[in-house]
Amino acid sequence: MTVEAGAGGAATAVETEVLRLDAERYRAFLNADVETLRELLDDRLGYGHSNTLRDGKAAVLEKLGSGTLRYSRLDHDVHEVVVAGADTVLVVGGMSAAAVSAGTPLELESVTLSVWARDPASGRWRLIAFQPTPRPKG
Repeated sequence: MTVEAGAGGAATAVETEVLRLDAERYRAFLNADVETLRELLDDRLGYGHSNTLRDGKAAVLEKLGSGTLRYSRLDHDVHEVVVAGADTVLVVGGMSAAAVSAGTPLELESVTLSVWARDPASGRWRLIAFQPTPRPKG
Protein backbone atom coordinates (compact mmCIF):
# COMPACT_ATOMS: atom_id res chain seq x y z
CA MET A 1 0.00 0.00 0.00
CA THR A 2 1.32 3.43 -0.96
CA VAL A 3 0.02 6.42 0.92
CA GLU A 4 0.56 10.09 0.20
CA ALA A 5 0.02 11.57 3.65
CA GLY A 6 -1.24 15.01 4.52
CA ALA A 7 0.78 18.18 4.08
CA GLY A 8 3.03 17.38 7.04
CA GLY A 9 4.30 14.19 5.40
CA ALA A 10 3.40 11.84 8.25
CA ALA A 11 -0.03 10.21 8.43
CA THR A 12 -2.30 11.77 11.03
CA ALA A 13 -4.25 9.72 13.57
CA VAL A 14 -7.41 10.24 11.50
CA GLU A 15 -5.70 9.08 8.29
CA THR A 16 -4.27 6.05 10.05
CA GLU A 17 -7.66 5.07 11.51
CA VAL A 18 -9.53 5.50 8.22
CA LEU A 19 -6.88 3.50 6.34
CA ARG A 20 -7.20 0.70 8.91
CA LEU A 21 -10.97 0.69 8.46
CA ASP A 22 -10.67 0.79 4.67
CA ALA A 23 -8.38 -2.26 4.71
CA GLU A 24 -10.80 -4.01 7.08
CA ARG A 25 -13.64 -3.25 4.64
CA TYR A 26 -11.77 -4.82 1.72
CA ARG A 27 -11.08 -7.94 3.82
CA ALA A 28 -14.74 -8.10 4.80
CA PHE A 29 -15.83 -7.89 1.15
CA LEU A 30 -13.39 -10.65 0.20
CA ASN A 31 -14.64 -12.87 3.03
CA ALA A 32 -18.34 -11.92 2.64
CA ASP A 33 -18.23 -10.84 6.30
CA VAL A 34 -21.64 -9.19 6.45
CA GLU A 35 -21.49 -8.51 10.20
CA THR A 36 -18.26 -6.52 9.91
CA LEU A 37 -19.64 -4.64 6.91
CA ARG A 38 -22.84 -3.85 8.80
CA GLU A 39 -20.66 -1.90 11.26
CA LEU A 40 -18.41 -0.27 8.64
CA LEU A 41 -21.05 0.87 6.14
CA ASP A 42 -23.15 3.95 6.77
CA ASP A 43 -26.93 3.53 6.53
CA ARG A 44 -26.91 6.26 3.83
CA LEU A 45 -24.31 4.40 1.75
CA GLY A 46 -24.13 5.03 -1.97
CA TYR A 47 -22.09 2.12 -3.38
CA GLY A 48 -21.24 2.46 -7.06
CA HIS A 49 -20.21 -0.50 -9.19
CA SER A 50 -17.91 -0.59 -12.21
CA ASN A 51 -20.93 -1.26 -14.44
CA THR A 52 -22.46 2.10 -13.32
CA LEU A 53 -25.15 0.52 -11.13
CA ARG A 54 -25.52 1.79 -7.58
CA ASP A 55 -26.60 0.04 -4.38
CA GLY A 56 -27.45 1.08 -0.86
CA LYS A 57 -26.24 -0.65 2.29
CA ALA A 58 -29.06 -3.22 2.44
CA ALA A 59 -28.50 -4.33 -1.17
CA VAL A 60 -24.73 -4.63 -0.71
CA LEU A 61 -25.17 -6.76 2.41
CA GLU A 62 -27.83 -8.91 0.73
CA LYS A 63 -25.71 -9.56 -2.38
CA LEU A 64 -22.68 -10.58 -0.33
CA GLY A 65 -24.67 -12.53 2.26
CA SER A 66 -26.62 -14.50 -0.35
CA GLY A 67 -23.56 -15.21 -2.49
CA THR A 68 -24.97 -13.27 -5.46
CA LEU A 69 -21.69 -11.35 -5.33
CA ARG A 70 -18.51 -13.27 -4.42
CA TYR A 71 -14.90 -12.16 -4.57
CA SER A 72 -12.12 -14.71 -5.04
CA ARG A 73 -9.43 -12.00 -5.20
CA LEU A 74 -9.59 -8.40 -4.04
CA ASP A 75 -6.45 -6.29 -3.96
CA HIS A 76 -6.26 -2.58 -3.35
CA ASP A 77 -3.70 0.13 -2.95
CA VAL A 78 -3.99 3.67 -1.68
CA HIS A 79 -2.73 6.59 -3.74
CA GLU A 80 -3.88 9.52 -1.63
CA VAL A 81 -5.75 10.29 1.58
CA VAL A 82 -7.48 13.66 1.86
CA VAL A 83 -8.87 14.84 5.18
CA ALA A 84 -11.65 17.10 3.91
CA GLY A 85 -12.79 18.51 7.23
CA ALA A 86 -13.25 17.23 10.74
CA ASP A 87 -15.73 14.54 9.74
CA THR A 88 -14.90 13.56 6.13
CA VAL A 89 -11.97 11.64 4.64
CA LEU A 90 -11.46 10.71 0.98
CA VAL A 91 -9.37 7.68 0.05
CA VAL A 92 -8.24 7.51 -3.58
CA GLY A 93 -6.73 4.26 -4.73
CA GLY A 94 -6.80 1.32 -7.06
CA MET A 95 -8.59 -2.01 -6.99
CA SER A 96 -7.93 -5.27 -8.79
CA ALA A 97 -10.44 -8.05 -8.27
CA ALA A 98 -11.82 -11.34 -9.50
CA ALA A 99 -15.48 -11.82 -8.68
CA VAL A 100 -18.68 -13.55 -9.70
CA SER A 101 -21.82 -11.42 -9.84
CA ALA A 102 -25.13 -13.19 -10.45
CA GLY A 103 -23.22 -16.08 -12.04
CA THR A 104 -21.12 -13.88 -14.33
CA PRO A 105 -17.32 -13.98 -13.82
CA LEU A 106 -15.71 -10.55 -13.60
CA GLU A 107 -12.14 -9.27 -13.74
CA LEU A 108 -12.05 -5.75 -12.37
CA GLU A 109 -9.31 -3.13 -12.65
CA SER A 110 -10.45 0.19 -11.25
CA VAL A 111 -9.44 3.49 -9.76
CA THR A 112 -11.52 4.02 -6.63
CA LEU A 113 -12.84 6.82 -4.47
CA SER A 114 -14.00 5.93 -0.97
CA VAL A 115 -15.65 8.57 1.22
CA TRP A 116 -15.59 8.04 4.96
CA ALA A 117 -17.74 10.16 7.28
CA ARG A 118 -17.69 10.32 11.06
CA ASP A 119 -21.09 9.33 12.45
CA PRO A 120 -22.28 12.27 14.57
CA ALA A 121 -24.05 10.06 17.12
CA SER A 122 -21.34 7.46 17.74
CA GLY A 123 -18.20 9.25 16.55
CA ARG A 124 -17.32 6.16 14.48
CA TRP A 125 -16.02 6.38 10.93
CA ARG A 126 -18.27 4.72 8.34
CA LEU A 127 -18.06 4.35 4.58
CA ILE A 128 -20.73 6.63 3.11
CA ALA A 129 -19.79 6.44 -0.60
CA PHE A 130 -17.70 4.27 -2.90
CA GLN A 131 -17.18 4.75 -6.63
CA PRO A 132 -14.88 2.71 -8.88
CA THR A 133 -13.92 3.87 -12.36
CA PRO A 134 -12.69 1.13 -14.71
CA ARG A 135 -9.09 1.53 -15.82
CA PRO A 136 -8.66 1.68 -19.59
CA LYS A 137 -7.76 -1.69 -21.10
CA GLY A 138 -4.44 -2.03 -22.88
